[in-house]
Amino acid sequence: MPAEAGIQAGLRKNWIPAFAGMTVGAIFPSASSLHISNPSAYSRGLFNSVTMQQVAQVLLFDRNGRLLVYLRDDKLGIPFPNHWDFFGGHLESGETPDQTLVREVKEELGLALKDWEYFRTYVCTEGDAYPNVKYIYWSRIDRRVDELTLREGQMLKSIASEERSQFRFANILGRILEDFVASGLWPRSVDNS
Repeated sequence: MPAEAGIQAGLRKNWIPAFAGMTVGAIFPSASSLHISNPSAYSRGLFNSVTMQQVAQVLLFDRNGRLLVYLRDDKLGIPFPNHWDFFGGHLESGETPDQTLVREVKEELGLALKDWEYFRTYVCTEGDAYPNVKYIYWSRIDRRVDELTLREGQMLKSIASEERSQFRFANILGRILEDFVASGLWPRSVDNS
């Protein structure tokens, strides 16, 4: 089955209400922008409106071209405790992924996110968290990590591309980060200080 036909079949079987009646081309810039972590389970329709959540996350880079990540809390009931995470969160009722990014970055960093770019959409059907659709974006901010205050999580850190293997990321975020590096989009430093 061609990739697009398989994706379309998965979309029909799975709960993604905003996609109802739409073609894959109308949903994603290209079929290659949708990545499914467990294609077999997804194509069999094992996930539905009861189990599938929607999440928007941003790979946020400082002016030094370093990725800002935070260490998740170590509290009972929190998925992936003590794992590194990107900024973002679950879409609230009636929210678009873009609105979620703005709200979550404001809540987590006190930062008004102004510009961002879409990267890819991932359907995550594995790991300790519930199945979800991850809308992944990236953005640059004109700040360094020492100019920011983390409002959620244990610790804020900025990492260079070559340091990424030293971090244990939540869920499929390590794979997403590798895809981002392979895309060649990782920004260079613009800081002259």
